Amino acid sequence: MPEHVQLAKEALDGLSGIYGVVHTPTRTCYIGSSIDLAGRIMNHILGNSSNQHLQYAIAKYGLCQFAFVILEYCNSSDLLKREQHFLDILWHTEGCFRYNFNPTAGSSLGYKHTGRRNQKLR
Repeated sequence: MPEHVQLAKEALDGLSGIYGVVHTPTRTCYIGSSIDLAGRIMNHILGNSSNQHLQYAIAKYGLCQFAFVILEYCNSSDLLKREQHFLDILWHTEGCFRYNFNPTAGSSLGYKHTGRRNQKLR
């Protein structure tokens, strides 16, 4: 593991909050929340339990093209409310600027993760 990744993991250990993963050349974003920011960011880096569109982009462009940003530290009881705040902002951008599948924090009900982005099941 690169030293800077290890340092980030150690700095975030035990912290909860809202984070973003940004493809810096295009500013395309993924927003998420976690009670364990260190572990969640490692999941994205390693491709474990991570957003499929984001993983394809990381594989295509390389991890060095992405910035991992802590948007806000918060208590675990506030995670979904605060994540929703940032998703509401993200959902006001064009679909090509977001990796998230769903506009609702903590829910993937009614959405099918396919090659086609943001496809709602009927």
